[in-house]
Amino acid sequence: MFVTGGTGYLGRTLIEWLLARGHRVRALARTASTARLPRGAEAVLGDALDAGSYAHAMQKGEVALVRAVESDATGVTTVPVPEIRRAADTI
Repeated sequence: MFVTGGTGYLGRTLIEWLLARGHRVRALARTASTARLPRGAEAVLGDALDAGSYAHAMQKGEVALVRAVESDATGVTTVPVPEIRRAADTI
């Protein structure tokens, strides 16, 4: 499984659930956030808003679970699905 948003509250919970059921989980994370990934998840370094930063890490036939949001001074920005599709289209 390939998960975006794995360092947030919901993402960590989802990853822990998947790992407890024997799934191999690879989670997209920024370099500074990898320590927040649950133990057992493999970190994939990249930025969810830039498909080019992680497209190389996605594998054909892999399930991608997308749950990533980014907060800034103006509010919350959800990771655009077209970015995930762009990454998936490269494999």
